[in-house]
Amino acid sequence: MRKVVPTSAELVSETLAELVCDMHVAAVHIGMLGSGKVVKAVVDFLEREKPGNVVLDPILKSSSGAELLDSSGAKLMVERMMPLATVVTPNVDEASALTGLAVTNQEQMKAAALKLHALGAEAVVVTGGHLEKAIDLLSFKSKRGVEQEIFK
Repeated sequence: MRKVVPTSAELVSETLAELVCDMHVAAVHIGMLGSGKVVKAVVDFLEREKPGNVVLDPILKSSSGAELLDSSGAKLMVERMMPLATVVTPNVDEASALTGLAVTNQEQMKAAALKLHALGAEAVVVTGGHLEKAIDLLSFKSKRGVEQEIFK
């Protein structure tokens, strides 16, 4: 039997505090968080420690459709965590949930990435493995504006 057991925000905060006592944190990869309290604990850590590179994989649901982040967590992720991320890596379903846009083709992937930039993401990689053909979109800000490239 497989199951997901939530971690308390207190344990996450304590673990992150101990981690920075032992070493310099140059990069962070954020995945499944579970609750708004854990999202807040991680946001507080990011704001306090300011690691140079933050990759946010916004895991919202399991492949079977079970919710893996509560609604307060999703709201905090968009409002407070996304602006702290160097790269956000949603799949098409997560991009749709985060932006409120339908994301079923390349043009919609591009539109969702633009909206994620507007929410604060520096760079966005939308993975399209759930589409009819597996394609990914890289979208990033440059001196020329937002640049986007499709990978098939």
